[in-house]
Amino acid sequence: MSTRSRAAFLRKHGFTKSPMALYRGTTTYRHPEKPRLSVTIVKGRKDDGGGFTVVGGPVTFQSGLLGIGNTKDGMKGLVQNLHDQLGLGQDGKPVIPDPQRADYLSPQYIEELFRGMVVVNLYYEAAEAA
Repeated sequence: MSTRSRAAFLRKHGFTKSPMALYRGTTTYRHPEKPRLSVTIVKGRKDDGGGFTVVGGPVTFQSGLLGIGNTKDGMKGLVQNLHDQLGLGQDGKPVIPDPQRADYLSPQYIEELFRGMVVVNLYYEAAEAA
């Protein structure tokens, strides 16, 4: 998924571009109904780790930590716990993709993870209250 398609996905879910970015070379999006929630995406294509950060929601996540030696096992465990806890979404697909899949950390997997992390941070509190 390109930076533009990620931005379109965020806008579709109500995010707006923030005037300030978390890091240089990135774009940050905020949700007007959840002012603490922001998603930062790296401009351009990033194959290693997907280049996104989600902060201010129930699950803070930095995709770059998936590929770093001393954090990759813990991050994989976090993704596994979320996958097990959240199960299937309304579309019948897992909200968070299974890290035991053969394509773990492939570009397709990272994009599913990006979408899942955004959805989790937007709707987790509402789902837990139901």
